[in-house]
Amino acid sequence: MDLQQIEDLRKRRDAAENTKAHLAGAAEQAKTRFREVVSQVREAGYDPRTIGETLTQKEADLNQSAAEFDEQLAAVEEQLSTLSEDT
Repeated sequence: MDLQQIEDLRKRRDAAENTKAHLAGAAEQAKTRFREVVSQVREAGYDPRTIGETLTQKEADLNQSAAEFDEQLAAVEEQLSTLSEDT
């Protein structure tokens, strides 16, 4: 193995180490952000392990409430229409 090959190997190793350091930093940032989000979820009163199910249930509750409101509003509109016709 000549000096050029050794130098090339050293450069490749240095590049790999730099990439590894960069990725380790990015992973640490992601972990920190994840911990912050988990903390915010807990502060909001939810369990981070079940937040998906909670969100699905809240969405279903909202849809149900909207459907009930729509029915009630339609009944009111019908009554108003009937009253308008009578006058």
